[in-house]
Amino acid sequence: MSKAYNRVDWDFLKNVFTRFSFSDTWIDMVLRLVSGNWYSILINSHRRGFFHSTRGSKHGDPLSPSLFLLGDEVLSKLLNRLPLHPQFFGFQMQPRGPQITHLAYADDVIIFIARTRSSIELVLQQLRCPLYVGRKKIVLFNEVVSKIVRKTNGWQGKLLSIGGRAVLIKHVFQSQPLHLLAAINPPKTVIKQIEAYLAKFFWGSSDGKNRYHWSSWDNLCYPTKEGGLGFRRIIDISESFAYKRWWRFRSVKTLWSDFLLAKYCKRVGPVERKYQSGQSHCWKKFMEIKFEAEKNILWRINRGDISLWWDNWTGQGALAFMVETAGANLKLLVKDARIDGEWAFPELHQLPEYIIELINSIEVGDPDIPDLAIWMSSVPGVPLNSVRKRCMFPTVYQIFFHLKWILAKYDMNFDWESRWPEICNTLMNSRDEFKCTIIKWERPELNWVKLNTDGSKFGDGHIGAGGVIRDFAGHMHMDFTKSLDTGSHNYAEAKASLFGLRWCKENGLHNVILECDSKFVVDMLKYACAVPWQLYHIIEETRKIISQINVVTQHCFREGNQVADAMAKVSTRGQDMIVYNCNNLPKEALGPFRLDLIQMPSFRRKHVKIQFRSR
Repeated sequence: MSKAYNRVDWDFLKNVFTRFSFSDTWIDMVLRLVSGNWYSILINSHRRGFFHSTRGSKHGDPLSPSLFLLGDEVLSKLLNRLPLHPQFFGFQMQPRGPQITHLAYADDVIIFIARTRSSIELVLQQLRCPLYVGRKKIVLFNEVVSKIVRKTNGWQGKLLSIGGRAVLIKHVFQSQPLHLLAAINPPKTVIKQIEAYLAKFFWGSSDGKNRYHWSSWDNLCYPTKEGGLGFRRIIDISESFAYKRWWRFRSVKTLWSDFLLAKYCKRVGPVERKYQSGQSHCWKKFMEIKFEAEKNILWRINRGDISLWWDNWTGQGALAFMVETAGANLKLLVKDARIDGEWAFPELHQLPEYIIELINSIEVGDPDIPDLAIWMSSVPGVPLNSVRKRCMFPTVYQIFFHLKWILAKYDMNFDWESRWPEICNTLMNSRDEFKCTIIKWERPELNWVKLNTDGSKFGDGHIGAGGVIRDFAGHMHMDFTKSLDTGSHNYAEAKASLFGLRWCKENGLHNVILECDSKFVVDMLKYACAVPWQLYHIIEETRKIISQINVVTQHCFREGNQVADAMAKVSTRGQDMIVYNCNNLPKEALGPFRLDLIQMPSFRRKHVKIQFRSR
C-alpha cells in the first residue's frame, strides 16, 4: 500500500467508526485531532503561507497506527468476501485445502487470485488503485550479509576494545539475521560468510592487515564457563528456528499449517510423508529434521485425534518404529483403538511387554478438549542431540583465575601468589555457623482435617508416596502408602497429594488443609509457577478436586511432616497400604505419629555463613 497514511479518507474513517459502533463523542474527538493539520511550504529556506489538508493522518502521531489498522481491517474483510462472488476464482493448491485470498504484514499485502479477467477486475474494484508489477528483485541473502559488512567496517568499531567488540557481536550483529532465520534456512555458504566477517571484526586489524586469529570461531562460541566467549553459532540458531517451525506446524492450527497439510499430506500424515524432488525448501528442511523433532514431542491424549502409529503418545517414540506394520491400518487414530475405556487393537500384543504396561498406565484426559502437544527436550527449543559437545578445556587455570578475581574484589592490591599459604591456613581454620528453629506439626481447626503428604525416591530409581489425614485432636482418619514404580521425586510428591485429596472427596471430607514439604508442588497448585509436562495431568486433576471442595494448600518443613515422610519410605516394600487405625501403623511411622499427638517439637538447623577464626 503506497503512501498509506497520506491517502486515508476522513469520510471513510467516520463511516468505519460508525459501523464499529463507536460513540458520536469519541468519533468527533478523533476527527478533530486528525483534521487539525496545517501545512506550509519552504521556498528558499523561508516559510510561505499555510494551507489545510483534506485527507490523511499525521506521521508520528500515536493515534495514526490505530487508524491505519482500522482501514487495513476493512480491506481484509473486503478481500475475504471475494470468494462469495460467482465471477471470482481464487487460489488454492488442492480442492480440500484452504482458499487464500491475501497475506498482509504492516503496509504490505500479497493478493492471490486465479488468472482470469473477472477475478482481476473484482480485485481492482475493491482496491481502487493500480497494481504494481515487476518490482526490482534483490538477491535473497545479499542484503543481510551486506548490512553486517557495513556495520563491521565502520570506523566506530576500530575505537572499541576487544571486550567492546565482543559485546557488539553478541547483542547487535548476531541479532541482524534473526528475522530471516526464523522464516527460512539460508545456505551454509552464507552462514560461513557471516561468521567469517564477525571473526574478522572481533580480532581486528592493524596497518590495514587482519590480525592473527588466536582461536577458531567454534571455540569462541562455547559458553564463558567452558572457556569460550558465549557467541552463538549461526547454524545453531538456524537449526533451532527450523525445529520451532516444525513444532508450530504440528501443535498449532493456523492457516499456514492447513496450507502445508493440504499441499503435501493429502493421503498420509506429515511424519510418514517422504520428500520428493521439486518440493519447497521449507518442506525439504521439515523432512530432514522431522524424526529428530518428533522424539521430543509428546502427545497427551484427550480427544484422541492423533495418529495411533506415527505420533509419540507413549513417550517412547512412534509405535510404527517398534513393530511390523505390514497389513495394519496406518490411518488409525488413538480414539479408534479404545473401546469402553480399554485399549483394543490387533497389533497390541506384538509390542514389547514394557510398552504394553506403559500404554495401560497412560491417563486419558477430557474427551471434549483437543490433544495437547508437549515439547520434552531438556534444552528449550533445541533437540537433545543437537546440543554441541561441551568444551573439555583444563579447568585449573579457570579455578585460579576466579579465585584471583574474588580476592581482588576485596583488595585490589592483594598479593595472592605469595600469600597462598596464608589463604589455605585461613580456610582450614574456618567454621560454619548454623541457625536452629523450632518446628512442630500444627493441628487443624475444628471441623477441618489436615492432609500431610510426601514422596520418596530410592537408589534403584523407584518412587513411592505416603500420607496421613488427621483431625483437630490429632487423631488419624487414614494413613496410606503407594508404590509408583519409577519417576522423579516431584512426580511422587504430586501423586501423593492427588491420592490424598481424591480419598478426602470420596469420603465426604470437604474442609481439608493440604500440607506437604515440596514448595514446588505447592506453587504449582497455587498457579505460582509453570507446570512441567510430566506433571501436567496430575496437577490439573488435583486442581479440579481443589475447586470442588474447600482446600487450603500450604507448605511445611520436613521436620513437621515426619509421619508422611515415614509412610513414603515404607512404600519401598512395593505394597499399597491404607490404614485406618493408629495401632496398625508401620513402626517407622508410629513413633513420629505419637510425637505429633503430644505436640513434641523438632529442631531445624540451617547453615547461615562461614566464620573465620582470628589468629
